[in-house]
Amino acid sequence: MEHDRIYFPGNPWPEGHPVERFRWSAVETDGDVWFGIHLKSARYYSERRVHEDEDDLSAWASPTLWNNYHSCTISTSEWHGGGFRVCEAAEFSPEFLDGLELLVDPNPETVEDWEDLAFQSYVLGHDNVAKHKIRFERIGDSKRFKIIWVGAHAQSYFGDDEFTQEFSVSMSSLEFPELNCSSSYRSSNLENASGMVCSHVLDEQAPILYVSRDKNEGMWRFLCGPEDHKAEQSREITLGEAARIDASLNALDEMSPGIGAARESATDEWTPFIL
Repeated sequence: MEHDRIYFPGNPWPEGHPVERFRWSAVETDGDVWFGIHLKSARYYSERRVHEDEDDLSAWASPTLWNNYHSCTISTSEWHGGGFRVCEAAEFSPEFLDGLELLVDPNPETVEDWEDLAFQSYVLGHDNVAKHKIRFERIGDSKRFKIIWVGAHAQSYFGDDEFTQEFSVSMSSLEFPELNCSSSYRSSNLENASGMVCSHVLDEQAPILYVSRDKNEGMWRFLCGPEDHKAEQSREITLGEAARIDASLNALDEMSPGIGAARESATDEWTPFIL
């Protein structure tokens, strides 16, 4: 298994697919450390086009079907506030993590609401993943780690909730995540207030440079710039989650509806304006 790839055994690409983005985060909640992971693959056909030669292929083996869904995302944060517990905060260190193997959602049949799973996924449509085994291996004495991750996939988008398909991920060198406090938003009453963030920020392609509050509903928006964004580029986020991405947002905690703030770069001060 090569590094920095995701594999779906039995699909049309036995060589797997490149991982385009992988974000690994750690947050302290009530004295415990929880991990978040966001993975996005390159397009399934980015390295090799596969044509369908047979008419009776299963959905899992059909290149046409995989091509229609383009790429996969498996995430603890893209569609819900997921994640998984690692240890007590006092234990958290590179030494503790080295060689640690975690089982996440090992018994999905006992879960009543799929929203309670640690991860949500988009593979062949919005499916489900569970039965994860995630292992962390330290690289020498550095603060970098390899991650070996295997799990099971259910084709829920097609009405099949049985976790019969497998996937695996191998990442070669990831930075040990800095531990953040779960209550990162200065105004605790706004910690869980909902807002919208653009996918460019969430996928770490760009910093937050434009913030606004709708003058009618008061909805917060955290964007990479003032340009219009398509609906499919918007994701729901809490203010606490946004502040963990960029702590400078705390300076805007008293911003009223109908007001916005912008800056030229992530190191500049926020400049308020009226919408």
